[in-house]
Amino acid sequence: MKTIRIGQRRLFEAIECSVEGIDNIRVERQLSNGLFLILHIGHEPIFGKMVSSGRAKYMTRNPAGSRMGPHEPLSNLPHGLYTEIICLEELQISDEEYSKIESGDAALKDKYLKQAMKKSEKYLKVINWFAGVIGLRFHRLFVVEPVTENCFVCKQDLYNFAMPIYGLVLEVIDPVTLNETGVSLLKEVHAIFPNTTEDLEKFGTAFEWLLRAWTVRDSIDRFMALFIPLEIMLNNANISFKPTNQDIIQSLEKFVQDPTTLQEAKERIQGWKPPLAGQFEFLAKKYALAGWEQDVKAFRKFNRMRNELFHGRSTRVTELIDIPGEDSQAGDDQTSEIDSKTTAKLEDIVERYLCKAIFGDQTIYESFWRKRKTTNNR
Repeated sequence: MKTIRIGQRRLFEAIECSVEGIDNIRVERQLSNGLFLILHIGHEPIFGKMVSSGRAKYMTRNPAGSRMGPHEPLSNLPHGLYTEIICLEELQISDEEYSKIESGDAALKDKYLKQAMKKSEKYLKVINWFAGVIGLRFHRLFVVEPVTENCFVCKQDLYNFAMPIYGLVLEVIDPVTLNETGVSLLKEVHAIFPNTTEDLEKFGTAFEWLLRAWTVRDSIDRFMALFIPLEIMLNNANISFKPTNQDIIQSLEKFVQDPTTLQEAKERIQGWKPPLAGQFEFLAKKYALAGWEQDVKAFRKFNRMRNELFHGRSTRVTELIDIPGEDSQAGDDQTSEIDSKTTAKLEDIVERYLCKAIFGDQTIYESFWRKRKTTNNR
């Protein structure tokens, strides 16, 4: 039997940092959970500093829509100090498999690389722990600028068998051409400027946060930023919760006999608002946009995801989810496989309802995803 190692590494550029008196620091230890930590701070990272380069933020979709165009070229990062945190584990494999991997067997390399990817969350917990410790107890500049993150398969001596090379997150975009109608509308865009300072302030902050959500690349930052314009919209959309409040009061009147207690309860209920998901449901019913019932189901899931993140019960978010179709028997809170599915995207929900709240219509930019969603739901 032979030993190979699989795991994950994250590389940070240690901005304006140096190590006094020595070229690098390397720590290798087995942890209490059986995994191995390798911490390296120096000018030449163990797994190198090769990343994809080119356009830092965007990749243009080719006209067919099914492929993303050419691969980005590779380049070395500039000379400087880097913090490299590696979490790995050791696997015992047969001599035959080991020889095949050494000989370049792509299928076997891919097999063990996929194992590493499946365990990514376990490795990241270790990486995040030590990155947090270094940043908090030594200095945040050692870990403030993440450069790349890779799963890998390697020998015991860390000679690399397989490690995909990544760079910064790229957003896939479609070419945009403004036609004559668009040009005419743009020339008259001043006409939809608010007439009062109050109206400008009401939704101006919502646009500020929407712009932030459009530009950030970190998935969690983007996810959280998208909720803020939605909450601003809900606070300014003149939604009345009185019918629901009145139902609660009528129920209390049947069971609460003490007049003082009843009056106190009434005063509290008059100003009651449902939780965020409930407020969105009121808004969706009020606007009655096409597919609003599915929007409500999707938003409940997105909101639950945010709560899990906010309270530290999860570190994973996604902007794209499947929700039950009309003929599905699965409840809203179930996450099991369902027969009928509709795909929902948080960004799409926020943009459509914000457009309705501010302008009273659905004149909104067309995207590849929105076109696909419309086609698939026909």
